[in-house]
Amino acid sequence: MTFTAPAIDWAALTPILIVFGTAVLGVLLEAFLPRSARRGIQVPLVLTALAAALVAVVWRWTVVQADGPREVVAGSVIEDGPALAAQAILLVISLVAMLVIADRTETGEGSFAASGATRPGSEDEERATRAGLAQGEVFPLAMFSILGMMVFTTAGDLLTLFVALEVLSLPLYVLSGLARRRRLLSQEASLKYFLLGSLSSAILLFGSRAALRVRRIPPVRGHRGGGRRGVRHGHAAPRRRLPGARGAPVQGRGRPVPRLDPRRVPGCTHAP
Repeated sequence: MTFTAPAIDWAALTPILIVFGTAVLGVLLEAFLPRSARRGIQVPLVLTALAAALVAVVWRWTVVQADGPREVVAGSVIEDGPALAAQAILLVISLVAMLVIADRTETGEGSFAASGATRPGSEDEERATRAGLAQGEVFPLAMFSILGMMVFTTAGDLLTLFVALEVLSLPLYVLSGLARRRRLLSQEASLKYFLLGSLSSAILLFGSRAALRVRRIPPVRGHRGGGRRGVRHGHAAPRRRLPGARGAPVQGRGRPVPRLDPRRVPGCTHAP
C-alpha cells in the first residue's frame, strides 16, 4: 500500500499559519520568560501578528480575484472570496478585542484574574492582585480561538469543520472562567458554556456520521473485507475449529456455522 502525499499550497494558508505560529510562540514565551517580561512581549506580538495576517488576507484576496477559488489540503480547506472576506472581518474585530483585553488605563488592572488557580474572594486572590500578577496565557488562548474561527470559515468538509469548532471553543471556555470581576458567575458561565459546547459538538458529529462510517475504511491487502466487514467476517483474527465440530449449512445465506457433536468432545459422555 502506497501513500500519496497531498499537494499543499502553503501560500494559500499564510494568514492561518501566521496566527497559528503566533499562538504557539506565545505558549513558549509563557513557559520560558520571567513573569515580569511576559505581558510586555505578548501584547505587541499578538497585535503585530493580527495586522500581518490581515495584510496576508488582502494579498490572498487579490490572488483569488485573479486566479479564482482553489482547494487546499486535498479539499479540506477552500480559499474563495467569501472565506477571505470573513477572515478579514474576524481579524479586524480581533484587533479591537485584543486592544480591549490589554487595556489597563481605567483601573490599572487587566480584564482577567491575577491568578486563575485561586479561589474567588480568598486571601490568595487578594495577595495575587496586590502583587500585580497577570494571566499572560490569555493572549495565546485568544489567538488559538481566532485560529479556529479562521479555519471554520474555510472548512471544506465536516471533519475540518468539527476540528475548527473545537479549536475555537475550548480556549473560550477557559477565558470565560478567568474574568477578574464577578468570578463565581464567570466560572459558572464557563462550565455551562462547556456543557452546551459538548452537546453541540456531539450533534455535529452525529449529523456527519455518514461521512465517517467504518465501512468506508479501505480493505487491508490480503483481506477480503474492509472496515467493520473484516471484523464481522473474521478476517481480523484467525478462527479456531472446535474439536468435534463439523460444518452445517444454514438456511438462507451465509457461511456454515460450526455444529458441535458431543460424542466427539473429549471428556463428554452425554449422547443425544
